[in-house]
Formats: sequence, structure tokens, C-alpha cells
Amino acid sequence: MPSAEPVPVGKSLLALAEELLLPQQSKLFERVRSLHHTTVNSKHGRFVYYLMTNTLRAHDNPALEVALQLSIALDLPILVLYVINDTWPHATERRFKFILEALQSVAEDMLHRGIPFALNIQSKLKSYKPWHLTLGARAAAIVTDEPYVEPYLSMVHKISRVYAPSIAVDNACIVTPSLVGRGCLHRAYKFESVTKILRTKRLGWKPGEIHLPKHLQEKSEIYVKQNLPFDPVELPTKKSSSGNIDQALDTLLKTWFETIDFSVRSVHHTKGDRISAYKRWNKFLHSGLASYARRRNDILQHYSQGVSRMSCYLNLGIISPFAMTSALISTACSSEKFISEFHCWRELAHCFCYYNPQYLSLDKSLPSWAYKSLTEHSVDFRSQIYSLETLKASNTNDKLWNLCQRSLVETGELHNNLRMAWGKQGECYISPLPFLLGHISNINLCLVADSVAMDTDARGSI
Repeated sequence: MPSAEPVPVGKSLLALAEELLLPQQSKLFERVRSLHHTTVNSKHGRFVYYLMTNTLRAHDNPALEVALQLSIALDLPILVLYVINDTWPHATERRFKFILEALQSVAEDMLHRGIPFALNIQSKLKSYKPWHLTLGARAAAIVTDEPYVEPYLSMVHKISRVYAPSIAVDNACIVTPSLVGRGCLHRAYKFESVTKILRTKRLGWKPGEIHLPKHLQEKSEIYVKQNLPFDPVELPTKKSSSGNIDQALDTLLKTWFETIDFSVRSVHHTKGDRISAYKRWNKFLHSGLASYARRRNDILQHYSQGVSRMSCYLNLGIISPFAMTSALISTACSSEKFISEFHCWRELAHCFCYYNPQYLSLDKSLPSWAYKSLTEHSVDFRSQIYSLETLKASNTNDKLWNLCQRSLVETGELHNNLRMAWGKQGECYISPLPFLLGHISNINLCLVADSVAMDTDARGSI
């Protein structure tokens, strides 16, 4: 139902969120971070705006639920927008097809919830106009996902500079990084110890789902139809694609994107839709979790009998970490080791990125002692240095390294332990210059891996 009283001018968006969420929803409110402190004015702003970035799901999505509560409190329509840009790093057919598959599920799920969803493609063949910022200037309130990594950090920075008040909401972690602090980021077991009690209190938490009242569903639908400054891209449905959504998405890719790397082909064994994500998760729960601790380090085991292969779904927020956690704590088999990897090591990577937005700069992200040691050893003798092209082509003299690289290129995946060996050995094959410039030491290796890996970004894999 709409708010009984108008929201007073002069109240910040964070204060309004606090009023709506506390005390009953304290674990949701603790995820909220203020971006732009401009006061809320429902007379100036026309709608509540959720800019979706790295959480491609319509369920178990804290940011979406906060946006819905704001929409109801302000009695304003709501719009959910996703922007995809062909100038993003690692813009490949593989990456973009995976994203579009996820968005197709999002669009269907949003439709079932009565929430308007729009896709804006920014590309050489369409337009690079930043319509998402134009919409931000018209909004009464902006909600977005906690960004963590690029390109989302840049997007959120820009949206926070428009007139409307804005907040970011963490959708990725059981223990949100703002509760942890910087002090334990460089020691994993200290991080595990510090977060243990916090995590125990939050294991069963889920954001819940808000029902958007019928009158707001109608207002939202009318607003989107009449006021979007661009023509949203229609994602295929089973009906519109005659049941062949895969082919329809391929056509969409080739229609709107010219400059992405089509040589990195999409893979058929890993689809980005919600059903595929939960199907893989449920398969691991029933046939992989019980033996995870014993088999996870054995690179000779088939991946279906070892690691979960869930990183690509988690990094784009396609699957809910809250739903995964609920399944883990209710399962009959021992899951202690997987929970350690999933909660501690994965969330440590998120916290590191949260407190180090310049995570790709060695001198700004590493402890001084580590940076000093790496710099001193950057001039160590290297028997062979390869070009980026040679590394990408798996054309070194190291047969194992070539096999690892070929696996990434052909499947988008590499066993966790092999990936560590691939990365460490790769340090021997690159120029020491990045060390001396203060950039991430294995920047070439990042380029080699991230252009083909399914779980592209800095937040780890499980």
C-alpha cells in the first residue's frame, strides 16, 4: 500500500531506508551504503530507479527489495534497467551471450512479479548515449548493486554524481563487507575468525520478497511505455522465438554488437539462465558435495566429481548465495569444507575489492612488505619471455601451461588447482615491466584469462 503520509522534503535516502527497514529488517538495512546524499523529493523525482549491474536475478535480490519498498513508500512507479556496453573489458561473444541468457530469465521473472524491466544496449551499431544517467537525473531515488569490480565501479561512480539521491546494496555476501573492516583482509584465517560469529547469525537470512501493489504495477508499466528516452531491446521469449531462444540470442548479438570479440565463442555446456544455474547447483549438492573435501584438489578427477563450477553464476549474481547457503545448512552430508571456501575465501575476495577499488594497482592494494618483495624480485632472471599473443595462442614451450590455456580458451573453465599453477608459472613468462610501473604483476595473465574465462573478474572461484 502507498505511504499514508508524503515523505518530507529534507530527508536523505539513507534515512528513509532506515525508517522503512528498521528494526524488523536490520539485516537488510546493514547492506545499504549511501552514495549521493541529496534529499529525497517525490515531487521532483518521477520514479524509483533500480540500476541492475552485477546481480542478474529477480528473486533473493536485496537491492530489488529495497527499491520496491521505496516505490511503495513514495507511491511512485519503479523501473529496473540493465545496461550492456560493447566497450567493457573482455567484451566477447562468450561473455555477452552468457549475460543475455541471464537477462532473458530476469525479464521473464520480473514480468511474473509485475515489475517493469528494460535493457539498454550501448554499442557502435546502436548508440553510446548514457541513457542510464539521463534516467538517474529524473528519478526520485536510485538503488544499485554494490559494484566491487569494474566495469560496475565506474558505472556506479557516474550514477552517484547525478542529482537524485542514491544508495548501493550488497547482494553478494552473507556477511556484508561494511561489517568486517580492513584489518583482516591480508590474512585469510584472521578473516575467517573475525567473521565467524557474524556469519553464524546470518546463515539462515534471506531478503524476502515484496509484492508490488496492483496500482503501482500499472503506474510503472505506463511510465516505462511513455517516458523511456530510448527504445528498450526486446529479449526473446519462448513464444517470440518459436521455442529457439538460443538462436534468437545469437541473432541479437550479431544485430547489435560489431566490435566484441566473436573469436571467443559461446560454450554450450554453461548457459546463463536461472534454470541452468540451479540445475548445476542441485547436481553438485546431490553428487559432488559429499566428496568435495576429498576430491577438490585432485586435478585428474572429472570436474563433476570435484569442484562446484558455480563461480560464473555467483559472480554475475545469477544464483542467490542466500539460497545456496540455506541448501547447505539443511543438507544431510558434511559441507564444512565447501562452506569454508564459499563463505570465507570467496567473501574475503569481495571484501578486498570493496576496500580496494584500485585493486589492479599493486602499490595501492598490497601490504608494503609484499609490494617491496615483489618489486625486488621483479628483475629476477627469466629464461623465456612470451608476448601476449603467444600466451593467448597456447604456444609456449611449456606443455602443461599450454594445456591449461587451451582449456580456458575452449571451455571457459580450468580446475582450481591447475588455475593456480597456470598463474604462478605464467609469472615466469611475462615481462617484469608491470612491476616497475606499479601495476598488477600478472596484468598480461589477467588479459589472457579474463578474455575467455566464464567467471571473469577478481572475486575468485570455487
